[in-house]
Order: sequence, then C-alpha cells, then structure tokens
Amino acid sequence: MQTLNGHTDSICVVATLADGRLVTGSGDMTVKLWDLTTERCVQTLHGHTQWVSAVTALADGRLATGSHDKTVKLWDLTTGQCLQTLHGHSDWVYAITALADGRLATASGDKTVKLWDQATMTI
Repeated sequence: MQTLNGHTDSICVVATLADGRLVTGSGDMTVKLWDLTTERCVQTLHGHTQWVSAVTALADGRLATGSHDKTVKLWDLTTGQCLQTLHGHSDWVYAITALADGRLATASGDKTVKLWDQATMTI
C-alpha cells in the first residue's frame, strides 16, 4: 500500500491525468499533482481561497478545479499557472466534468449546473 502525504487539511477530491499522475484537491486550498512511481508531490497549485472540491482533466492538457470559493479555475499544468478564473456560481462548486461535445459542466450548491463553452469559457 502506498500513502501520499503533503496536504495540511482534508483531501476532498482525487482524479487521474492521462499521463498517470494523480491530482488531489484539499481543504488547504491547494491542488497537488503526484508522481505515483516516486510517491512524491511534483506540483502544487495555489489560487483558490477556500476548499478545492472538484477537479477534472481536460483533453487539451489543462486542469479545471472547482472550490467552495464559488469559482472554477483553469490551469496550465506545464507552468502551474492559473490561466482563467470562471465566475458564475453563487455557491460552492462541488463537481466538474468535461463533456464529449467540448463543454465543461460544473455543479454547485446553488442548485444549478453550468455548461461552459471550452473555447470561450462562457456559459
């Protein structure tokens, strides 16, 4: 059994990337990428101001994260930079998924699902 340590608060969400790395989001407001071979954190993304509660990998290599701060952030995993912050929910973002038609779906405590066009990142 492997154990990955590094977050300083509860881990809320876990997902995998196409290259086999693991992604975790936490109450410590960070997203961590893990190399499962070395069992080490290889990247930490900072930017959310509340718990990170949703993550999903996008087909183009970006990462989308959702948070209790009511935002969705898009990340460049090569640089670790936040490319864009999406506003549209009025409560926590609980889930994110990439749809086959190229849109991004986000679910929130505001009782809505928002469908974002990935090309323009508009609802």
